Amino acid sequence: QLAKMCVENLTKYSLDFLTRYLAAHPEFEIPDPEATARIILGSMVFFVMSQKAMHGEEIIPMDEERLIQALSFLLVRGTALASPL
Repeated sequence: QLAKMCVENLTKYSLDFLTRYLAAHPEFEIPDPEATARIILGSMVFFVMSQKAMHGEEIIPMDEERLIQALSFLLVRGTALASPL
């Protein structure tokens, strides 16, 4: 029941919000906003789990700003690749 509550109240809310945001910005030219939102959220959840919950900061440290910059680059790069030349 706790897992269901987490998905319903946290994951679903975040996923819906990010999906709507990406869909509302046609300049991003994202063909599948929901799948893209899941990729972004999945990356962030993995980062927090591996760095904070599983002590990855000591073993495989990475600054969160690097992750944000890399995700941003992939989004922009994907938009550029999807655009006709």
